[in-house]
Amino acid sequence: MARAAAALVMLLWCASAARACDVFYDFGEYTAGTLATRMDVTLTMWQITPRSMAAVYLSTATGTGCNPGYFGAIFNPNKTSLLFSMWDTPAPHVNSTDFEFQGLPASATCKRNALDTTGKTIGVQCGLELPDVGDFALGVPYTFTIMMTAQNASGALWEASMHDPVNERTWEIGAMFFVDAPMGLPADQCRSLGHNQNPPSRGLGSYTFMEYFAAPRRYLTVATWSDMTATSPDGRHQYRPVGTGGECCGHSDPDMGGPENETSMTCQPPQCDSPAITFTCGPHVEIPLSVQEANPTCLKTPPPHRCLGGAAFCPRPRSENTGSCATKDSAYPTALFSNATTSREECEALCASHGDGCAAFALSSTPSPSSCTGYPAPAAQYLHSNGYPGVTCYLRPFN
Repeated sequence: MARAAAALVMLLWCASAARACDVFYDFGEYTAGTLATRMDVTLTMWQITPRSMAAVYLSTATGTGCNPGYFGAIFNPNKTSLLFSMWDTPAPHVNSTDFEFQGLPASATCKRNALDTTGKTIGVQCGLELPDVGDFALGVPYTFTIMMTAQNASGALWEASMHDPVNERTWEIGAMFFVDAPMGLPADQCRSLGHNQNPPSRGLGSYTFMEYFAAPRRYLTVATWSDMTATSPDGRHQYRPVGTGGECCGHSDPDMGGPENETSMTCQPPQCDSPAITFTCGPHVEIPLSVQEANPTCLKTPPPHRCLGGAAFCPRPRSENTGSCATKDSAYPTALFSNATTSREECEALCASHGDGCAAFALSSTPSPSSCTGYPAPAAQYLHSNGYPGVTCYLRPFN
């Protein structure tokens, strides 16, 4: 996820056992400084064949000026769930005697969560399982909304929802409260959508993705994210992306639960009012030559793992080397430990203290302090990273 461009500090995923295709939005002049407190974007699922194999997440990543996160829909064989997750701020801040955490659950569907790691909670996650799998029908444009709905001297309340245009109902995914002023964070930056969270910076930044999060991935999925719009607090001004950063390209081999290819095709402005990004993923998907040329490492097999200079640990030798350590069977293998750390050296020393029993560790760049997670031997099982931006998997050398 690092693929999270400078305009957007995120902790998101693509993986080996979880694999995603990401497309970044370009907001042009609205990237920095824009005050907006609402974002709407539409998801249309066109095909999941066969549904009996589905393990796919369609998501849009964005954040406030202080907190990164994402929202979207998860499709499994017999259920569809809606998700809204936000991390605690990665920006330096002070503790408050009045608030235990910077991010607080504010509805029954939400809770403190370790999110994409193990160990202590680092954010808030809201989840809502739809009553019936048919409540998210093929070919229907469902609109997701994230917006600031209230504020006081201590912070602001943000809520996420999804509107069903066929049955004229809105599903409330959840609400969370973010503390700012009592923790020394700038309210004028935090209480807006953001393009960077460290330092806190209001503005517009987002990317969207489709993720196959479990093997086997031998099914076809086609879906479109479209009509993204950000809105000012008074509702008088709307801002749309002016384009995207290019199409995505992904590939997994049979030992990763494939074979499977993934790519995107975007209708760009002015042909579309806002970029309409159609993702396609499956075992027989052909990736256009132009997309391969723009992503030259996409279809290549990673070389054997080696560490230069006799280093005890080094990152996986793959161009897309972001994310926590994963195996071909699990995006989240059982960890030996998960601790806060201030540096890579400290994290490596912690893993080394377990002797040969610790073969790999994952280190996040945000929030601060960083999260250090160690994984048991053998190192060769972690052939693929769980590609969340902002997290890197380090392995011991192996033949």
